[in-house]
Amino acid sequence: MDVPSVEEYAKKVEAYGGKILVQKTEVKDMGYFIYCQDSEQNRFVLCGGDVI
Repeated sequence: MDVPSVEEYAKKVEAYGGKILVQKTEVKDMGYFIYCQDSEQNRFVLCGGDVI
């Protein structure tokens, strides 16, 4: 999922019972990603943000 702020959305994932599997990681010249798992064990990636 492309989101405006990976940190903000990672907090929402945890607030709703999900887990962060891989912390914020930079993708050179593209932005960041965080690998997550929701409360039903579905895995997904939050990505977004510009690297300055």
